[in-house]
Amino acid sequence: SDLVSDIVSRAAHMCPGAYVFLLSRSRNSGVLQCTEVRGDIPPSPELIAWVTKTLEPMTQVQGADPDGDTGRYRGRDLAIPESFGLTDLVALPVAPGDDLHFILAIGTTSERGLSQNDRELLSVFAVFSQTVLRNAFLVKRLRRANRLLEHSSDRLANAETMAALTDMTSGVAHDFNNIFGAIIGRIKMLRIRTKDNQ
Repeated sequence: SDLVSDIVSRAAHMCPGAYVFLLSRSRNSGVLQCTEVRGDIPPSPELIAWVTKTLEPMTQVQGADPDGDTGRYRGRDLAIPESFGLTDLVALPVAPGDDLHFILAIGTTSERGLSQNDRELLSVFAVFSQTVLRNAFLVKRLRRANRLLEHSSDRLANAETMAALTDMTSGVAHDFNNIFGAIIGRIKMLRIRTKDNQ
């Protein structure tokens, strides 16, 4: 979450005076939510609701992307109603994975809007952010797998220790049985040889 918040801060720094919306959808809940908003003036709840509703289809699992990765992570322009006062709104899929979707929506109120260079820079930023987040998720999964492996290794070592103790105990019991068997055998032979039972 700190990494995602840092990505939002950097996007806001790249586009001063713009609204930066972070929307996320987890596979468990299935609900797209606006989790963070940056901007000089807080956006209206209607704008947040409209952005969330408009970006919902981007989080749905779809078939293969005909444009490949470049199309998958390219910023998408959204048509904005004039009542919101935005001149441009671009949606950038930042983490379009199976487990979690993060989408940055960047909208500006300036008259010049977003130039083609701004859009290209934001697309590159989205690809970079997606790579960073994917690596962070992989590191998190690797750490979890490592903890499970250590736990399993400890359990296996304990099982091997118990098996060794069982073998050792069994060996000691066998040795005692041999000794007692010899003693009992000699006692029986002595009983047979003597005429006085006592």
